[in-house]
Amino acid sequence: MSDLSGFIEKNAKEGPRRPPGRPPTGRQPRPERTYLCAECGVELKTWKGLTIHTRRHTGEKPYSCKVCDKSFSCVTLLRTHSVIHTGEKPYGCDLCGKCFTQRSTLTVHKRYHSGERPYVCDRCTRGFVTKTIMRTHQRNCF
Repeated sequence: MSDLSGFIEKNAKEGPRRPPGRPPTGRQPRPERTYLCAECGVELKTWKGLTIHTRRHTGEKPYSCKVCDKSFSCVTLLRTHSVIHTGEKPYGCDLCGKCFTQRSTLTVHKRYHSGERPYVCDRCTRGFVTKTIMRTHQRNCF
């Protein structure tokens, strides 16, 4: 067993499997296992999640881009990065045709068309399309 596997196994703890308020399914619920980071105390739902999270503390980045040698802590981040080199923009706006490399960027873009502002300043009640924009605003609000 690797040091990381031992670390994770040692720091796993049991918790309720069914979220509170959810009706029983008719069978006995199995206890849900959560994984606790010994470094910062964050709880993760999966072993894989804890493994990836632990890399924040260790600095381990086992996935490298074959084009530019930039390294990443998880394969998902490497895939997201790879579109920089391919130029692929698979997520297109059906209203204006603008294309994006990530679905989340398209989602934010569509908010400009719809007027949706889900992030609201608790000081002045002004709405924003992203949490980052709202937090920037809040530094200078009142």
